[in-house]
Amino acid sequence: MNTIKTKINQMIHWDYFPIMVFTFFILLLHFFISPSRDDLTYGNVYYKIPVLAFISQAYYGWSSRIIIMPVAAFFAGNPFVLFSVFNITMFFLLAMMISKLFVYENKRKMNWIIVLLLASVPIVSMLTTAGWIVTSIHYLWP
Repeated sequence: MNTIKTKINQMIHWDYFPIMVFTFFILLLHFFISPSRDDLTYGNVYYKIPVLAFISQAYYGWSSRIIIMPVAAFFAGNPFVLFSVFNITMFFLLAMMISKLFVYENKRKMNWIIVLLLASVPIVSMLTTAGWIVTSIHYLWP
């Protein structure tokens, strides 16, 4: 019993515990989100238009997004669970990379700040504008 308390105490005081908490909440968030708006449009396009035709249309309309748009269409056209796994991983990697690149001292405190900054991303507007899949892939993944 004492070893379990020790392990839990070590985990809670671990420098990267804030990132684990953040990842857990992002995981919970994905249970309550479903595709909407452009997610549905991209999902329909992916299976109706050949990828090269889609890329050429993307080039003439959004020349800077010719690589990102087919990726968004792929994830929008497949089950939401696939996107959720990749998106949760991206949020985790984003927090971890910021921490590893910029935090040298007071890691635990700074990781809480990183997590709070990432949590301030306007998720509601991401859901109501273009859709969760499309917005996440276009703006958070790169």
